[in-house]
Amino acid sequence: MPVNYLVEGLAVAVLAIPLLRLTRVGYDPVWWQWSLMDLMPFPSPWSIRSPLWAWYLLFWVLSICALGMAASRGSAATLAVVVAALEGGYALMNKRRKSAPVDPSFPRSILAFGLWHNALLEELIFRGLPLLVGVATGLSARSAWPYIYVCFTALLFGLYHLKRNRPVRFYDTAVFGVLLALVVLHYGLLPAVLVHSIHNALSIPLGHTHLSLRTWRRNRWLYVASLSLVAFLHLTMS
Repeated sequence: MPVNYLVEGLAVAVLAIPLLRLTRVGYDPVWWQWSLMDLMPFPSPWSIRSPLWAWYLLFWVLSICALGMAASRGSAATLAVVVAALEGGYALMNKRRKSAPVDPSFPRSILAFGLWHNALLEELIFRGLPLLVGVATGLSARSAWPYIYVCFTALLFGLYHLKRNRPVRFYDTAVFGVLLALVVLHYGLLPAVLVHSIHNALSIPLGHTHLSLRTWRRNRWLYVASLSLVAFLHLTMS
């Protein structure tokens, strides 16, 4: 089937919107200097002193590669459908979300940085490493490998959030893990990082007043509607 570059380009543009917002919120000339960064998404002794701008450069290199590869392969619109279903489901789950207590002195730039930084590291650890082990040991050649990979990585991802004293997050993160594992198997690890980064960018309103929560809900639904339009065009023009 020929690639519809008009729809694919529209999908890339819509998928990039949360990434642009994440970068804008994350920009802070004070915090973009050399900082001590954890090398794991969980507390660990491994850290490195590095500038935040270098991490954001890596973020955009990976994002552009993922978006470019998806568009060239004709899968950007399909990823838009995946993100629309994911974010629509989370929007329904969080429609009664209450304001969360946040230290007002905590820099929004560091919060924004942590959203994509964790997305990258979690994909490398929970999806990338099991995939590497499967390929290295020959498990990936077995017919049952996709089922083993999806179930194992989803369970591991859910238990990780359970271990972090968030038991209510086990079920939704496990389901999210299933979706991300399927993205890895069908499209690769970079698109999974992209989907994870978009979700993280949309999951926190980056402001915890009543007004900001209401605005966040409205913007999230508008984003789902935009993705749904891309999905409609993809179906009607393919």
